[in-house]
Amino acid sequence: MEGPPAIVTKLQSLLGRDVLFLAWPLGKKGTKRKWKHLTSAKMSDPNYLRRFRNKNVGIAQGAVSNGLCSIDIDHDDEVEGFISENPSLARSLRSKGYRGCNVWFRVPGDVPATKKITTIAGQKWGELRGNGSQTIIHGKHPSGCDYRLIVEAPPVEIAIEGINWPNHVFNPFSRNQRNLVVNRSCTEETDETEETDETDVPQEIVQERVDSGCFKFKSIDDAVDFALPNQKHLNHDHLFFLARAIKTLEKQRGHPFSPHQRRRIFDMWYDKAESYLRKNQPKSDYLIEFLNAYRAAKFPIGAVDLEAWDRAKQDPLPADFLRYFKQPELRRVIRFCVELQRNAGAAPFFLSCRTLQRLLNHPSHTTAASWLRALVVDEFLDEIEKGNAITGKASRYRLTDSARSKLESLGMQMVRS
Repeated sequence: MEGPPAIVTKLQSLLGRDVLFLAWPLGKKGTKRKWKHLTSAKMSDPNYLRRFRNKNVGIAQGAVSNGLCSIDIDHDDEVEGFISENPSLARSLRSKGYRGCNVWFRVPGDVPATKKITTIAGQKWGELRGNGSQTIIHGKHPSGCDYRLIVEAPPVEIAIEGINWPNHVFNPFSRNQRNLVVNRSCTEETDETEETDETDVPQEIVQERVDSGCFKFKSIDDAVDFALPNQKHLNHDHLFFLARAIKTLEKQRGHPFSPHQRRRIFDMWYDKAESYLRKNQPKSDYLIEFLNAYRAAKFPIGAVDLEAWDRAKQDPLPADFLRYFKQPELRRVIRFCVELQRNAGAAPFFLSCRTLQRLLNHPSHTTAASWLRALVVDEFLDEIEKGNAITGKASRYRLTDSARSKLESLGMQMVRS
C-alpha cells in the first residue's frame, strides 16, 4: 500500500507524530469543512494520509497538537527584531508564505487561545496562534508563491511568559495592556492573519485611537525615541515632534509635566540625538528651541485638529489657487493641509489617509491616499517621511515653497499669529 506523501513524513520528523495535519485545496488557506472535532489519532489512518497528495498542508495548533503554537509575524521587516529579542527561537522551526513568517514553538502546560498582536499605535503586527487555530505550512499561497521552510528544525519549547516582545508591540498577555489589545479566535476554515493589509486597523482599535485623540506611548523613552532624528539637519523638526510627544504623554497622564521634568526629557533626547546635532551649537540653543516648540505645539501626536478641519470648510482657498481641482471634498483637504502647515510653522505636519477617511466619512482610505499622492506629484506637497504601518506613524508632509509663495501672493497669511 502506498505510504504517506513525502512532505507529511518530513514534517512529522520535525513536529512529531502527535500533531494533527489538515489537508486543504492548493492555493487555499481553508474551506468551510469543520476540523476541530479531529485529533492527532487521525494521522494513523492511511486513508486520511492519502488526502495530502497535491494539497496545501495545514497544522492544527494548541492542545490538539501537544502544545504546538506559532507566532505569525505579518511583516518581513519585523522578523529580525523579534528573533533578536528571542534568540532561543532563532533555532526553532520557521515557515513562510507570502510575507513575514511563522515562528513555531511548543508551550509546556496550558496552551493559550489565539490572540491578535498589535503595535502600541494600534496597527496589526501579527498573531499568536494557539488553541483554535491552524496554519498552512506547505503548498501554494493564494498569491501564487510556495510556502517554504526557512528554518528546518524541531520547535523549541518555551513558556508564553518567556517570550519577549519588541518595544513598539503590545504584549498580548499583559494584564496592564489587555484592554488595548483585540483578541479574536481564528475560524476553522481559515489561516486568518497571513493575508492581511498592513494598514487595515481592526475597528475596535480604530475606535480607541479616535476616542483618545492621540497615540499611546508606553514610557517617556518611547516618546523620546519617536522624536529622534535619523540624519543631520532635521533637529528643528524633531524638537517640534518631541514637544508634541510630551503633549501626548501629558494627555495620557492627565496633567502636565513640571518645567524640571520637561528639561529632563529634553536631556534624554539630547543625549540620544547628539551625534546628529551641530558640533558648534551649544546645548542651550537647542533647549531654547525646544521650549519654544513646546509653547507652540497645540496638539498631541496623532490628534486630529478639528478646528483646522472646520476652518477648511468655512474659509475656502483663493479662487485662483489650484483651479483644476474642483471637487469640493478635495479642495477642503487641500485647505486642511494649509491649516496644518500654518499650525506647524516651518516643521512638517502629520497626516494619514485614514484620518482623512474618517473626516470625510469615506468607506475606504484609498481615495484619500490617491489624493495625497496626486498633491505630491503636482508639487503642492512634499512628502518628508512616508508613514510606517508598524509603528503607527502617519506620513509627514510640508507645503512646497512654490505653493506657499503662491498662497502668500494671493493674500493668504502662512504664519499664524
